[in-house]
Amino acid sequence: MATSSVILGIIGFLGLSCVGTGAILSFIGLILGLVAKSRGNTSGRCTAGIVLGWIGTLLVVLFLLAVSIRAVIDQQSILPRY
Repeated sequence: MATSSVILGIIGFLGLSCVGTGAILSFIGLILGLVAKSRGNTSGRCTAGIVLGWIGTLLVVLFLLAVSIRAVIDQQSILPRY
C-alpha cells in the first residue's frame, strides 16, 4: 500500500494540470498512505505518499479557491452600478 500511495501521489502531483485527475489521484494516494501507516507500516514510502497526497490536495483546493474568487470579481465588474 505504501508503494501505491507514493506512485499515486507522484502521478497526482504531476497531473495537477488536469484538476479532476490530479485531485482524485492525490486524494487516493493520501488515503492509501494513511491506511498503510495505520496498519503499522513505518517506511519512508508511506510518509512520502502522505506528504505528496496532502500537497496535491492542498494545491487543488487553492486553485479552486483562486478560480472562485476570480469568478466573483469578474461577476461584480459586469453588474451595473447604481
